[in-house]
Amino acid sequence: MENILKDWGGLRIIRLLMGIYIIVESIKEHQTLLGLLGGFFLYQAIMNTGCPMGACEVKPKSKTQESTTETVDFEEIK
Repeated sequence: MENILKDWGGLRIIRLLMGIYIIVESIKEHQTLLGLLGGFFLYQAIMNTGCPMGACEVKPKSKTQESTTETVDFEEIK
């Protein structure tokens, strides 16, 4: 069996820990809706869903998008 945690990033681990914590607290407090929220976080962590189709991905700036600033000359008006 390969390394199970190799594709686990920081946000995925945070979702897992949040889901576990929320579910434990919902059991303590007898809160069903809070348990559903915890289940949602666990589902996201286990299935690795969170940013559909890479919507949360920050794309690097391409070389063609380099800043082209122009020099502006100002005249003083008296």
